[in-house]
Parts: sequence; C-alpha cells; structure tokens
Amino acid sequence: MHMSAPARSGPSALLLVLATGAVVAQDITSENYAETRGWLIKSASDQAGFAGCWGVSQASDVFLSLALMRDGWEVWLPSNATEGFAGGVITVDGMTVDSQFGFWPESGAFATLSAELAAAISQGSTLSFAINDDLSGDYTLTGSAAAMLKIEECVTRQGDAP
Repeated sequence: MHMSAPARSGPSALLLVLATGAVVAQDITSENYAETRGWLIKSASDQAGFAGCWGVSQASDVFLSLALMRDGWEVWLPSNATEGFAGGVITVDGMTVDSQFGFWPESGAFATLSAELAAAISQGSTLSFAINDDLSGDYTLTGSAAAMLKIEECVTRQGDAP
C-alpha cells in the first residue's frame, strides 16, 4: 500500500497506522510481516529505506498500535484532534506516566515511550490514557509482549519476513 501526506517533523514523522491498517506518512510503503497473539505486525519503508515496524491490536474494537521506529517506541491511540500537541498521562497497571501527545490529521494521537514505559506495556495487562482531561480510553494488553518481541524481530530483520 502506498499513500502520501503532508511532510512533518519530529520522531513520529514517518508513520501512523489506522485501525484499518492503512499508513499515513511521507511516501511510505508498508508490508505485512507477521501475526502474533491477536496483533498484526507490519514493516515500513520510505525514500530513505527501512523506517521501522509496528503492530496493530486486533483484539479490541478500539484502535491501539505500538511502533518501533527510527527514534524508538511509540504508542498510537484514537483522537479527533488533528494538529498540535497536548499533555496527558499513560497508565499501565497502575503506573502513571506524564506524556506529551502529538496529533496527526484524520488519524490519532501518538506518544513516544520511555524504555521503562515500553517494558511496562510489554509485561502489562491494562493500559489507559487521558489527554487534557477530555479524551481518554482503556485497553487490554493481551498479546502485547509477543507483539513487541515480534516488532523487535521485524526491526532486526529490517522488515524481511522469515
């Protein structure tokens, strides 16, 4: 699949995965990599080459995506906001972390994850978020450990499926 969108800068400039599996980015191409424990894993390439991998949870009616891109781990969540940034929190099994969320038109909110928060998501059972006290959501993290391991494998293999 190939789509184009306006250029943007920052750590999340390369990727946004929609619940449908579509990619919105700067001339990015996506390929299915694998499926594991209720997550669809995909790889992404752009003009500069391999860009990273991500997983979309298929176990929930609500969009949740984890991505390991050039600049590290990110989480993508639903949002009606189309631009800018806002403060909020991400909570995994009772551990709450202040987060900065960015927004991508017609798509969702993203936040960069620290190594500690990425590890908590991998081992966690629930994730919730709140952005500016007016947007929130709750998720089950079923299969997140398997998904994150498969995403790391995908990155190590530069998106080359086994």
